[in-house]
Amino acid sequence: MHRFATEYFPRAVAVNDLGWVSYRNDNYVLDLWGLGSEEAREAMRSDSLTSEFVREVAVRHGVTYAMIYKDVFRGSIPGEWCEIAELRTSKVTAFEGEVAFYLLRPEEETAMRRALASFEESLPEGSSLGTFDCDGDDGGRQTS
Repeated sequence: MHRFATEYFPRAVAVNDLGWVSYRNDNYVLDLWGLGSEEAREAMRSDSLTSEFVREVAVRHGVTYAMIYKDVFRGSIPGEWCEIAELRTSKVTAFEGEVAFYLLRPEEETAMRRALASFEESLPEGSSLGTFDCDGDDGGRQTS
């Protein structure tokens, strides 16, 4: 995720696993889990991490895309976010083996698809990246 955020698609990103993604990353990294964002921590603590909150904080911080664990945010993912890709890896160092990539800015779709294709070529054996359409009224393959 760090390599994608810094080498392949360097834009403002929202994550729920702050650590390595933010290391030596010149772009804004929004921590939706709360370790690096007091407002997200408060929302998590008070059980108010709603899709409205996530949408508003992402827009306010100029986020282009998100790389998050879907299960952690089930019910809190804004309906207009397009699930454009899913990275599958082993759970050796990750909380989950699948990371969902959501595109928040449709005007960046072509650039993100190019970045995802290049990133996929660099993945280690045993990892895979699936991509999905962002067409349609439901924002692509979207789970809330």
